[in-house]
Formats: sequence, structure tokens, C-alpha cells
Amino acid sequence: MFPHPVILPVLLLCLGRTIHMQKGQMPRPSISAEPDRVIPQGRPVTIVCQSPIIFEIFRLEKGRSVIWSEENSLPPKKKARFLIPSVNENTTGFYTCIYNRGFSWSLRSETLKLEVTSEDVTQGPATGLAVTSDSTLQSYTVWNGIRMGLAVVILVVLMAILGEAWHSQHRSSDS
Repeated sequence: MFPHPVILPVLLLCLGRTIHMQKGQMPRPSISAEPDRVIPQGRPVTIVCQSPIIFEIFRLEKGRSVIWSEENSLPPKKKARFLIPSVNENTTGFYTCIYNRGFSWSLRSETLKLEVTSEDVTQGPATGLAVTSDSTLQSYTVWNGIRMGLAVVILVVLMAILGEAWHSQHRSSDS
């Protein structure tokens, strides 16, 4: 039995919001390349991913492999920028973006084809991209679930304490 009748509706509202976030389809992000999608070999390029809503994690994929991920920072933002310091044959290909918010991943962006021209302006050896494993991204998703669960538990405990305090105060004032 709940100590106060307000706790149950508040708990149901919180759980309903969580379930709604899980079922809703989030809008597709956009993807672009700066300065362009065709780059001379050895030059830098930035792949820009933008979501219509604030994201928690953005990831850049080449084919279906995760290349890079970025967690959102404060202040919250809707854009992630992934720098490739020196374009070469290994960095060309098809890229997509996908973002996470709550327990859900968005639809994938349209595909961006990054191409390299034969002009070589490399100052040194090309470094390519840092690779992030899927297990790292899965741990982010698990952490988001744990955070949401903890928030609900803390809310329920606080509501129970407040309800008990209110109920105790009314019992003592009735005596």
C-alpha cells in the first residue's frame, strides 16, 4: 500500500513518458561534409551530423561499422562534427549518422559519399579515423537505461518520504 495516493499517479506518469520515448520514432538526422564531399588527398574534411532534436549520443558509421561516437555536452546541442585530419583512400566511402536519445536510436541519415582526388597535399603519413567499438556504444545505451531507472526509483522514494511526512503530520494534527 502506498503511503499517499498521489504517488501512484506520479509513478504512472513517469513510466508512461519513458515508454512513449521508447516507442516514438525519432526524426532522421542530416549529414554533410565541410568543405565538400570531394577532397584532395591529404586534406582535412569535417563530417557534420545534425539532428532536429537534442541528442545524447551521435555516431558516425562507414558502411555499417561504427567509426566515431560523440556524447552531447553542456550546453546541449543538435550538431556533432567529426574531423578527418587527412583524407586518403582508406577514409573514402559511404557514411551515415545516427543519434540516440533516451532508449531509442533515430533513423539513419541519408548516405554521404566521401571521395578523394589524386592531388596529394599530405605533410606526413595519414592518420585516418579513430574506431569506436559497438560494445562501447552499447554500454552508453545501458548507462542511459540505468540512469532513467535510477531517476524513477529516486522519484518514487522521495514521493514516499514526502507522502509519509504529510500523512504523519495530518495524523498528529488530528490527535
